[in-house]
Amino acid sequence: MSLIFLLTFFLHLGLSVLAADYSCSRPKYFPSQNRIYKSFKHFSVDVRNNGTNARLHYVREGPKDGETVVLIHGYPQSWYEWRNQIPQLAKAGYQVIAFDTRGQGESSIPDDGYDALTVATDLHLALASLNITEKVHIVTHDIGVWIGYAYVHEFNREVASFTVSGSPVPGETLGNIPSYPRPGTFKWWFASLQSEPSPFPEELVRCKERLYFNKVFDYLMLPDTRSGINQEDFDEYIRILTRKNEFRAGNDYYRNFWNTIDIYSSRGYYNTTLTIPVFAVMDTLLGSLVADSIKEYASNVESQEYHGGHFIWEEAPKATTAGLINFLNRVSAMLR
Repeated sequence: MSLIFLLTFFLHLGLSVLAADYSCSRPKYFPSQNRIYKSFKHFSVDVRNNGTNARLHYVREGPKDGETVVLIHGYPQSWYEWRNQIPQLAKAGYQVIAFDTRGQGESSIPDDGYDALTVATDLHLALASLNITEKVHIVTHDIGVWIGYAYVHEFNREVASFTVSGSPVPGETLGNIPSYPRPGTFKWWFASLQSEPSPFPEELVRCKERLYFNKVFDYLMLPDTRSGINQEDFDEYIRILTRKNEFRAGNDYYRNFWNTIDIYSSRGYYNTTLTIPVFAVMDTLLGSLVADSIKEYASNVESQEYHGGHFIWEEAPKATTAGLINFLNRVSAMLR
């Protein structure tokens, strides 16, 4: 094999690598072209939490003199998860604030601080900056439940109600879901991958985000409700998920799973019974798991199952929104 051939081979190989790197470069931000995104009012607020600065993006709709509903999204989503609920909640008279949590959506991406307590404190500081001092309704999905559970314990006197969906409270039950279960049972393969130390998951999925997240959505949604996240919606999620360092930040929530549990334990959450009204939104995939989990730690829980998979707020938007508003209205009436 000639020296010229070898030099030519490695030159082409190097150019291929450079081309691949360029084609998969990750901008810090590029504007959304999504028509639904553009129909909402967008803001940002800066918070300083435990020595770390974060800029939180949020959507705010509804009357400012209405009771405040704080929406905390799951993963791999953003405020956009609540696009169907926000207008209806505002129409019902609620002031709605849907945050992008740190490192997600269009919020800034700090190097650390992805345990549930730190993120919950971000949101509390943000609300204080917005001069929201009355009791708020906390509505959560997926890892938003982890954050919300910390919020309602740390700031209990400032919470009117708590809605959970898409995840049980972090603890041994959730932590012990097997990574290699029997056929036909739930596999938490994506969370197992994403909790691996960086940069392994990031490099594995790099340039393959569409393939990876399409598989996640397919796996966690029911076939007859899959249209709840259409191509336009998926493109909006991919827009933010391919932002530079966003996938790493999302994975950091999973890497902090056991850290979050340790925080819950050390701060006495598991030994403190919540007495505020709790609404457990159940989906077909997890069934009663979400409700059963929160009932271990709360005394005033009502639940309702809706037809759909993990992304229940998008798979059954009309039914879940109606159920949520009904719950909030009843809690609101009790507070008067």
